[in-house]
Formats: sequence, C-alpha cells, structure tokens
Amino acid sequence: MRTERAIAPLLAGPIYTITFDLALSGVYQDSKIEVFGSTAGSMGSYPWKSETSDGYIHLDIAPLSGDTITALQTSSAGEVSYPYPLAYSQRVLDVPKILPVPTVLSPVHTCSSYITVGNLIPGATVQGNVGLNPFDPFVIDELALAPEQTVELNPSVTLPPGAVVTVWQYVRRDGNDHSLPGYSLPIEDLGLHNPLRKPKISPVPEGCDTSASVHELILGADLRLDNVPLWFEAYGVPEGDYVAESFTGGLGVPGESSDALTAFQYFPRCDLKSEVSTVYIPTPGPPDIPYALPFAENADAINFEKLSPGGDLTVRLWYTRPGNFDVFIGSMPIKSSNQAFPIPEPWKPLRDRSGVGKANLDFIQTSSCGIEGFQSSPNEPRPAPKIPKIYISGPMYECSTFVEVMGFEQSQSVYLVDEDHRRLSAPVSGNSSVVRVSTYAELKAGQNIYAVQQDVSGDTEWFSDKFTVSSLSLEGNNLTQPVITKSLQSGDQRLVVSNLLGGASVSVIVDGSLFYKGEVMWNKTFHATHPEETIFLARPLSTGQSVLVVQKLCQFSSSLEGEKNSVEGPNLFIQEGV
Repeated sequence: MRTERAIAPLLAGPIYTITFDLALSGVYQDSKIEVFGSTAGSMGSYPWKSETSDGYIHLDIAPLSGDTITALQTSSAGEVSYPYPLAYSQRVLDVPKILPVPTVLSPVHTCSSYITVGNLIPGATVQGNVGLNPFDPFVIDELALAPEQTVELNPSVTLPPGAVVTVWQYVRRDGNDHSLPGYSLPIEDLGLHNPLRKPKISPVPEGCDTSASVHELILGADLRLDNVPLWFEAYGVPEGDYVAESFTGGLGVPGESSDALTAFQYFPRCDLKSEVSTVYIPTPGPPDIPYALPFAENADAINFEKLSPGGDLTVRLWYTRPGNFDVFIGSMPIKSSNQAFPIPEPWKPLRDRSGVGKANLDFIQTSSCGIEGFQSSPNEPRPAPKIPKIYISGPMYECSTFVEVMGFEQSQSVYLVDEDHRRLSAPVSGNSSVVRVSTYAELKAGQNIYAVQQDVSGDTEWFSDKFTVSSLSLEGNNLTQPVITKSLQSGDQRLVVSNLLGGASVSVIVDGSLFYKGEVMWNKTFHATHPEETIFLARPLSTGQSVLVVQKLCQFSSSLEGEKNSVEGPNLFIQEGV
C-alpha cells in the first residue's frame, strides 16, 4: 500500500518577529496546516479556511528572532506533504530600527476605492491621509499582512484632484515608531461616466467550478460577481496598469448547470456602474489532458499548460512493462492554466528505481466537480545536454524582485541561491535561452547570489559566477533621472530610454499625467531589466506635448520635476478610436 504525499505549501516572506499572519499558497481545500520553528518547535495546527489555495493563517504565538519557519499540510485525504526546509522555509527577521518608507505603487484617481502600498513590514500598521500634512487624523488604518498590500481608503473622504495620498507605517515598541511618509502622484480626474465599460466573464465556468475570471476591468474599480440566486460578493480589484485589467475570484458556492453568473464593475465613491454581463453555467465535462513542456531527469519542476483552475493535478510514475502498477508521485491544486509542479525531493532525479523497465510520467487532472480527465500519454524525462555557462544579467539593484538569467538551457530549470546555499526563488523553466526568475523577497544591497542548474545525474550543481546586488545611488533624495535618448517627433509611439536601474518600475508622464484618456495609461508600467529599454505608448505623441519618464525602486523615485522632453514637428491628425 502506497503512502500518498501532498506538495508542501509555499510560505511567503519576509517574516518578522511581529508577523502573526503568514501568507501561504498551494494549499489543498480543507487541509490542516502545521507550522514549525527550528527553535520554537511546533507553533500550532491550523485548519485551512480559505476557499482558494492562497490565503493566510494567524499564529497564536510570536515568531522568534532567527528562527526558521516551515509549514506542512495534511490534506483531507490524509496526504502529508514532504518538507522543503530550504526552498519553502523563511527565516524570522528582527524589525529594523528605522522603519522603511512605504511606497505608493499605483496611481490614484478621484473615484479610487483602493491604493496599492509596498515596502511594508508584515505585522506593522499602515496609516495615511489625503493631503500634504503627514500624521494628521488618518483615513487609512490597516494591518500590513504581506510585503505588498491593497489598502482601502475611507469611503467618506473625498479625493480632490491635485491632492496627494500620504502613507506611513508604525510599530508599537517602547512607544510608537513611525516611518517617514511616502506620497502618491497627484490624484487625477479621469472623466469617468455612466455606464462604465462592461466586464467580460471568460472562460465561462462550468458547474462545480469554484472560481471565475473577469476581464476588461477599470483601474481601481470594485467588481461584483453574482452567482444567482445562491451567492454574491464584492471584490476590490487590485490597482493595475494600462487599459484592461483582469481578476480571478473564488465563488462562495459552486455553480450549477443553467445557473446565471453575472458581473458588473462600479465606483461607489462616484456612483458609477457598468452594465451587467451574464453567462450561463454549462453542464461540466472532463477537463483537458494536461500538457507538460519537455523536462529533464534532473528537473526541479515540470511546467504545464492546458490546466483547469479549481481542480487538482496528479503526477504518476508509469512503467512500460506490463504487470507494474502506476506509482503516485504527488498532486497539487490548480490555480491557473499554466502552472509548475515542483518535483518532491525523494523523486529526484526522475528515474526508474525498480530495475523492471523504463520510467515515464503520466498526468491526470480532476476538475472542481470531481470529474477525472483522460490520462496523458507517457512522458519520458529526457537526458539533459551539456549545460552551458549561465550568468545573471546586470546590474540589478536592491529592492529588485527578479533577475534575468542568460545562457539558459531550454527544458531545464534554474533557481537562485545565496552564499549559504539558501534558496531565494522557486525553480523556473522556459523555452528560450533567457529566463526571468522572481525572488521570494526583495534583494538587498551587497547580497551575493548565484543561478544554479544541475547535470543529468542530479549530483553535480552548475553555478553561475557570483553576482552582487548593487546599491542605489541617489541624486539628493531622488533616483537617477531616466533619459529619453533622441528628440521626440509628432507621431512617435515608442521611446528609447536610458539611465534605467535594473528592477525599477518605469512609467511615462505626458503633460503632467500618467493617463492618456480616461482610464487608459500612457504606458503599461514595467520593471526595467537593462539600463536602456524601449517603451511602447498607448497613443502617438502630438506636437507641443511634454514627456517625462519616471522610475521607482525601494521607497525612492526619480524626480517628478525632472527635465521634460518636448514633442517637435507638425501636429499629426490622429483619428479617435484608431
């Protein structure tokens, strides 16, 4: 009789001595979460109450400084996860003596219900107001649960155009320790009017689905999903970028065939609302056969496509000789159509250990309705070719949350470690020689990191050369100013910008505004990888407009009063809507 194993949940960081709410992902419905500290021992057992695989648990005891925290899960079927002491653990940090300045990560307009604030200490309290005077009576008072949180503004407070939102955080210790304030860009009036753009529900969820995806949402809107007549809930749509936003949310009660599912977006602050989108839930069928991208024997993870969110994926070892039963390797909850399955440590490398035949893997997904799909064809791990020399592209600066790895061998996986061999990222695969690897936490100045691949035996690790994270250099209190490298002409729709910092978020401001028209931003905000990048605009420029590029990293920004570039040349007539 085999013992089935669940995948260990991923514990997000950072965790401080004041962090009582731990963020987890990859958790099974109705599981039990057990939290352990390397010094504290068992820190409690907690039932998973979230209706999705992501959520929080609240600790009953405070984390100890320097302790290493690990979370395991036991599924409702009795499957106990393998521990991942390096990749899935977090070391408890002391609260810094000087609290970091919060960063307002999104623009705010007169109808916004939410703003996104980063650079927070999980467990600190975030406060703020509308206006220029910090520490006036506040209208925001929220607990920071994670490094980036959505903070709700008090609906009774007006958001006047031209004012700014001020935010700060504080921790109670020997009195109240406040950070310095951080500021938003001036609040803008986007000229929104009724009816708002109609949202789109896609794909249409099937009966028993526990989530739905809605698209064509406006920056900062509220979304209401109504599963008529069973349930409704209002969601705050996280602040985002550019024209159309998307949101995937859990349904409190799974839909049933022929039920109507409706969605609309609205701004209660401005009494604006869209028309209602309606779809009808069809009778569920079996999910698609999952498709696995090519993977090697020594892979850390297998990347999948064509998955059905809300269900489960099962991975098995399959033997080519008759008379051998399939062997369960692991399963995981499916959160998105493209997702990676981390291979449990006891199964690395992926080989036949019985001596009775060639080892292959097969994959089956089960829908949220409990309908099992068709078994995939056998997938044989392929030997890894000689791994080329990989390296981390740079420079990248402190507070970055990703690096770019060059010379990457396709179908392999790569991850990041520090000098103590602690993992800084989950394993990542890709289909090109360049891959972006996201880190669990912000990188720190002077930190030495390595990109790692393995040879086919799984016994030898191939390290990149040491890469040192760069420190920010400020011009006064600002980051270096991005430079548009050539004169701008009427009709230009892309900018070549230099002087960028690796890891910084980059935005374009035209005539003092981030927005071209209504909720449409001039550019889709992105994070710079190279000192020079090309930025594509939502609309061609016109004669006489002034253009400024701003970058933001840590709690700092380049100057909003920097030298602006004027658009030259004859004014081109541009037909609206083209």
